[in-house]
Amino acid sequence: MEDANIHRIRYHLLRLGAIAPLSEQEVDELGEFVRLVFLGDGAAADVGAKIAGRADASPLAVAIVSVVPSGADSESPAVDPKEVLTSAIAGAYLCTGDLSGVDRSLVAPLGAIAGASAALFQPIVTRSMGAVPLEDYLRMQD
Repeated sequence: MEDANIHRIRYHLLRLGAIAPLSEQEVDELGEFVRLVFLGDGAAADVGAKIAGRADASPLAVAIVSVVPSGADSESPAVDPKEVLTSAIAGAYLCTGDLSGVDRSLVAPLGAIAGASAALFQPIVTRSMGAVPLEDYLRMQD
């Protein structure tokens, strides 16, 4: 919680880099990607493609830029890309907590994907819940 209250994306990316390897270049590029996503700038997709296309890109950096839907992605549910991005970063961060004996460089990308997926899935579940009476949705019998 202490880390979440620090209001600088650079800090969050540097902390992620300590958990799962992110190079200084990736921290800088991810910072630019985040900035562009938050501004709604279509150039975010270009920065993301540049990061994901590098042969030496870390799995975490690739996971983060790959899960954020672009504005042109008509298959994406109506969800703010900023929410998906911050959920991906939080997922990567949180899933590596007090784990020992695991390769955090593999777990962190999975956490990023899980966090982003939860942000993308939530509106679908909410819509589904609203399509039927609550007692039907909560019913455990077939």
